[in-house]
Amino acid sequence: MADREFNFGPGNPDPGVFPTHELGQAAQRVIARLGPELAHYPDQLGLPELRAVAAERFARNHGVRPPLEDIVITNGAMQGLILSAQALAQRGDSVVMEEFEYGGTIRVFKQYGLRLLGVPVDDDGSGSGRSTPWRSRARWCISDRSRRSSAPGYASGSSSPHRRCTRS
Repeated sequence: MADREFNFGPGNPDPGVFPTHELGQAAQRVIARLGPELAHYPDQLGLPELRAVAAERFARNHGVRPPLEDIVITNGAMQGLILSAQALAQRGDSVVMEEFEYGGTIRVFKQYGLRLLGVPVDDDGSGSGRSTPWRSRARWCISDRSRRSSAPGYASGSSSPHRRCTRS
C-alpha cells in the first residue's frame, strides 16, 4: 500500500465531498418555509425537524431508532465533545480513543481531567484484532468518524465490535 498523507488540522475538509450545491438548495427551502421563525432561538436540543432526520439516518445506518429527546444538534463536533464530557464524565474517567486522534478532542478531554487510553489502529482502521486490556477500565469509546458510517461521537453501546467498550 502506498503512503498516504492526511491533514487532520482544523478547517481542512475534503472539498470534493462537501455538498455545496445541495446545501444551498436545502437552505433556500428552509428559509422559504420557516422565514422569520429562524430569527428565534430553536429548541435547546436543536430543531425538532432536524433531530427527526438525524433519528431516521441513525435508524437506517444502525438499525436502532433513538428517541428524539436523546438527540442533540450541536454547532460542531467540538461542542458535542464538550457537552458529552460535561454530562457523562467525571474527572479521572478513562476514554478509549484511536492512537491518532484530532488534537482538539484530546484537549477537551484533558481539560475535563479524563485519562486517555490510545488504541493502535489496524489496516482496516479498527484495532479490533488486538488485545484489549482497556475494555474493563473504559467509561467511553471515541471512534474515528471518517472511516465508518456512523454518527460523530458515537459512543459505547454500538452493535459494532469496532466501537464497543464497557463502562468501568
